[in-house]
Amino acid sequence: MNRKQIFTFSLAILALLLTPQISAAESASTLAPLKPLSGKWVGRGDGVDGPTVVKHIFSFVLGKAHFLNKETERFKPKDGEKVGQLRNSAGFFSIGPAKKSILYREFTSDGQVHRYKLITVSKDGLTLTFQSEQEEENQGGKQTRLTFQLTKRNALQIIRSQSTDGKNFKQIKSIQLKRIKQKKKYRIRNKLKNQNDSVNLR
Repeated sequence: MNRKQIFTFSLAILALLLTPQISAAESASTLAPLKPLSGKWVGRGDGVDGPTVVKHIFSFVLGKAHFLNKETERFKPKDGEKVGQLRNSAGFFSIGPAKKSILYREFTSDGQVHRYKLITVSKDGLTLTFQSEQEEENQGGKQTRLTFQLTKRNALQIIRSQSTDGKNFKQIKSIQLKRIKQKKKYRIRNKLKNQNDSVNLR
């Protein structure tokens, strides 16, 4: 197991310990609005920290009790840099204490932890908006909103905005992503693997 796998596994265990114990069926039902995000996405972002090349991978983990978002960002090199800064994060969408709510905990490679709560889902189910539950100390007391918007089946926009009064939010970052379609041979291979795993568990 490499360092990245250990890091992700450790965060998964932490998220599991912080989440109320409920059935897998109930978890899958409550987290269903996130299912359209599943898969690998690549694209570009731009914001106050400059332009980036971005990759996101969304998937259900731990028996579908959590929905994982693994993000990798490579920033444009600054003056004197041969290669731009690399930033990784792992986020877990889980069911909150109220059971009907969805929480999002984001762990970054620079040691920060951000906590959000789902506040709205659009009628068509294509836009999900999360908001920080409390003012984040490392953001100077500003509240943050994180919006995931599917503009098409294979196009995703992620917008991060901030507010000092909790009412007027200003966009500070935007990421435009396209879904990477899985090749047919890999879909078949994964299907066979899942079937074998199912047989082995019987």
